[in-house]
Amino acid sequence: MQHETEGISLVAINVPAGRRPVSGETVALLVRSIETMGLRTPITVRRTGDGKHRLIAGAHRIEAARKLGWQTIPAYVLGEDDTDPERADKEDALWEIGENLHRGELTEVQRAEHFTRWLRLRGEIPPSRDEVIAAWGKASAGDKPAQVAHLSKGGRGNEGGLSASARELGIPRRDAQRLHKIGGMSEVAQREAETLGLANNQSALLKAAAEPPERQVEKLRELADPPIPGPEREVFATLCVQLNEIISAAKKAGLHEFADALKGTRSILDETGKRLFARSEGDAPI
Repeated sequence: MQHETEGISLVAINVPAGRRPVSGETVALLVRSIETMGLRTPITVRRTGDGKHRLIAGAHRIEAARKLGWQTIPAYVLGEDDTDPERADKEDALWEIGENLHRGELTEVQRAEHFTRWLRLRGEIPPSRDEVIAAWGKASAGDKPAQVAHLSKGGRGNEGGLSASARELGIPRRDAQRLHKIGGMSEVAQREAETLGLANNQSALLKAAAEPPERQVEKLRELADPPIPGPEREVFATLCVQLNEIISAAKKAGLHEFADALKGTRSILDETGKRLFARSEGDAPI
């Protein structure tokens, strides 16, 4: 399909709900880039038949254009498709993923989510639970839900699966394999990875993805806060013993306020030890 490129009024572009929030830092970088080199990649929109356009990809570019005082912005314009809205929505989603997958500010978890969505839209992997529920909702109205094939790994003469998706998206097949594995983690585990600061840790994500779904969150927590090795435990224990000795000496010298203050520090160390050594055998060395 050939897509037109033209200048679109910013006020005529509707941004669909549910998009990720626009990053102010990314917009600022885009503003500087556009001022220096111009807008290298047009946004993508679809005509909606009411004189408006629905944004498919380019929310950050639109915001940068507004900050620069632009009235219009270059755009790839996909034609209105009122004969098959579902097909148009699918095409829009694939186009959006194809652009977003290459955004530098995405975490590994976010890229995996995009790639998994691509595979689902292409029918390479089964739909998500929510998609199954929606499909059966349509079935109750008389529409039979479509069968979705399992992922094909591709191969000689096979245009399906990871190989074809990697080529279409312009990413190495090895990246596609990694994103497929990480994207297979449970949604709860993916959110936990973000909470623990592991959303860009490929090694930790792959180790968690190799676990059964019910073990993935626990594995991520282990990787985020691993048991402390023996030498570090010994150093911690020595510090606690020395602090006890200082507290005793302060009491003997009549420095009761000082001793009480040190007891507060010792309480903090006790709690820290319990947390740090929670996964090690035996009690914390304090």
